[in-house]
Amino acid sequence: MFDKIMEKYVDEIEQIAIPGVGFDLIALQLTKEKKVKVFELDQVNTLNVKVETLKKAGIKHDWITYIPVDYSNESWVDKLLEAGFDKTKKTLFLWQSVSLYLEADIVKETLRKMADLCVDGSIIAQDFYSKAFMLGEISKIAKRNMSIIEKMGEPWKFTIDMSNDPKAAVESFLKECGLKITEYIQFGEKLDIEPFYCIAEAEKM
Repeated sequence: MFDKIMEKYVDEIEQIAIPGVGFDLIALQLTKEKKVKVFELDQVNTLNVKVETLKKAGIKHDWITYIPVDYSNESWVDKLLEAGFDKTKKTLFLWQSVSLYLEADIVKETLRKMADLCVDGSIIAQDFYSKAFMLGEISKIAKRNMSIIEKMGEPWKFTIDMSNDPKAAVESFLKECGLKITEYIQFGEKLDIEPFYCIAEAEKM
């Protein structure tokens, strides 16, 4: 779905920012030869490994600006602006599978900062996992995997309660961040189980 979101907007927006990109190659695959500026942000060691691997593999990536960030000592916003991000340009923020590892207040702060960086017409695409999913009530396999991830030092921390009205819960959370939903995709309903995951596209209020 994030690929589809990228494909939907790549020809109409002017820049793309992907915080916490990790080893994802979505921008490399979908923005080549496009007239769009791309910024990828993540921890220093992660991006260093990624860029070095691309070089060794002979994969061109010169249209992407990689921004290593020491989150404990540096502001990702300052680093993004220093790298050439333009607050006057229509932007697509993709924030995929990052917020679940953060405390709720940090998620809100980050989304507010993204909103502040966005001009009208910009889009922030963000995903949310349900509280039931994190507690292992949806999938035993997921519960086991989360246990492994926690032992590696990255426990899940942030989820949304989707037990009642998941869209309303997400709308309420985003409203606190100065955002309003423009598109909403829910997962789980067709499986006849409690909704466990969603993707929301939002714009600044």
